[in-house]
Amino acid sequence: MPSCRYIDCHAHLTLGQFDGAELESSLERCVAEDIYVVAVSENLDECRTMRELWHGSSNLEATSQGSAEPSTRLRALYRRQVALCLGLHPAQLAVQKGPDNSVGSSYRSVHPDQWPAFLSFSEPLLTSTPASVSPYVGIGEVGLDFTPHVLRNDVATDGLTQQRTVFRRHAELAQRHGLPLNIHSRQAGRHLLDELEALGYGANSTAAGSQPAVLLHAFDGKPSVIRRGLALGCYFSIAPIVVREPAFQRLMTLVPIDRLVLESDSPALGPVKGETNHPYNVTLAARYVADAKGITVEEVAHRTTQNALRIFPRLCQLWPWAADYTAEFGTTTPEA
Repeated sequence: MPSCRYIDCHAHLTLGQFDGAELESSLERCVAEDIYVVAVSENLDECRTMRELWHGSSNLEATSQGSAEPSTRLRALYRRQVALCLGLHPAQLAVQKGPDNSVGSSYRSVHPDQWPAFLSFSEPLLTSTPASVSPYVGIGEVGLDFTPHVLRNDVATDGLTQQRTVFRRHAELAQRHGLPLNIHSRQAGRHLLDELEALGYGANSTAAGSQPAVLLHAFDGKPSVIRRGLALGCYFSIAPIVVREPAFQRLMTLVPIDRLVLESDSPALGPVKGETNHPYNVTLAARYVADAKGITVEEVAHRTTQNALRIFPRLCQLWPWAADYTAEFGTTTPEA
């Protein structure tokens, strides 16, 4: 097997973030560098686009936004390299038209009214697709975002309550189907962990297999909150931004290698500010982790791949190499 095989555990790979040619080129490089991707959605339109890219539908929502019809090669690459998480991001982009017909946008808290349409779309996919061929490996990107630029736009509504309600529904959906949570948390770490505890998540239940895993992506919590997350059995992902951002360097030093995975969060959180990020940049994060922890890049790739397969066990059914990898190297349970 290759000396280094990587799993990007959190990326945005729809035709809303990339045009077809750019996404195709990015995935071609992933093939060349043996990088596989777990893609997340932020809204129902993205869920539809991801489904249609993976399953090969010709009725893509993204084409109505000006993107060209994806090529046969892009569809093949997507199906080969990408697994999917379905979810509603806690901060939803809302478009408003002003009195002068000018168009603006702002982020607002996800609303429980969005849940029925999401559930009617997602649950049949999670139920009807055989696990042996299902690309649906998790629920995400979901969570809590209590940053002021989101909450201040929740006019005449309680954004905190809205977000908590929708997060609980996502967690219950994940529990029903035995799927991990791929979580976004901004200025809400303590509240997020409170919710997880109330829902029955914890190190003991996770180790016993009674609850699916929890992945906290690009986590911004204080060291005390990170330690609490570790005590609950959570995993943490490191993005390429770690090469230039002290907050993520601190996270990386606090989290042991058996709880770390790699992510790109593409097209965001790249190694160079202002430049589009791609999944293949997880190799830069791996090199940084290796240097900081005093181990080889090969060990970082190996350990984070083990961890990713532990978080997303359906990957072993979706990607044949993953089942072989698990059989050969195992996915030992991390220390609590």
